Amino acid sequence: MEFVSCDPSNYRAGRTQPVRYIVMHYTANNGDTARNNCDYYHRVGGLQASAHYFVDEHGAMQSVREGDTAWHCGAEAGRRYWHPECRNANSIGIEMCSRKRADGSYYIKPETVANAAALAREIMQRYGIDTDHVLRHYDVTGKRCPMPWVDDPAQWVAFKEMLTPEHQNEEEDENMVKYKTIADVPEWYRSEVQELMDAGALKGTGNGVIDISEDVVRGAIIGMRYAEARNPRYYSIDDVPSWAREETQRLIDRGALQGDGKHELNVTYDALQAMIVCQRMVGNAKEGKA
Repeated sequence: MEFVSCDPSNYRAGRTQPVRYIVMHYTANNGDTARNNCDYYHRVGGLQASAHYFVDEHGAMQSVREGDTAWHCGAEAGRRYWHPECRNANSIGIEMCSRKRADGSYYIKPETVANAAALAREIMQRYGIDTDHVLRHYDVTGKRCPMPWVDDPAQWVAFKEMLTPEHQNEEEDENMVKYKTIADVPEWYRSEVQELMDAGALKGTGNGVIDISEDVVRGAIIGMRYAEARNPRYYSIDDVPSWAREETQRLIDRGALQGDGKHELNVTYDALQAMIVCQRMVGNAKEGKA
């Protein structure tokens, strides 16, 4: 997909939260294109607005990287958010190019809607997002956007149905993406697949052949990320929470806690907590004997 970088003053570099939502918008223009919009946001700064993607009847173009925060669904001054969780910081914004009828009403071409649905499905797979976390701008702040989908909710329902095909036909089964070796895995998550293989969570058929489908890989990675979020791993003393840092340093000084040759540490939260408890028990026992 072609990327035309948005002016840096129109978005914030990085994220403060992981991606959990997709927010759909329309441009409220008449006959614009994905390129028109990407070029405009690239050329003009100080807009304090942006979107990750723009979609028209020909396809999609990217304006802001998914790892950066686009300003697409913030509440206007003096207005409250309707949605309890969805914000710019944890969402990806998709703008659909629109058309205007003679009576002043807007519509979105079916080809544009189909391209937007295809893009949304890719993002949903990438982040493990379900349809309940695909929203209209209207659902987040109450803004009448995308106007055709707010004025005619049936169009919104139809779009959501495009994200959840009820049955996978035989042709889709035949076209299922499969990876034969680690080299076939896309670069953006290859390292995580290698981690799963090294841990024995993904096993192939021998001779470096993994022969696994994209869906299984994505599910395994989501599971690994969830486990890591619940039980984080620390690779240096600076990664350790402040409450445990002093006692962790004692464990390092005593040689009870060592790295793996690549990192100063390589210990999970649960393991570190257990070691600290044991260290405290030993210290208390010694004090009792004294």
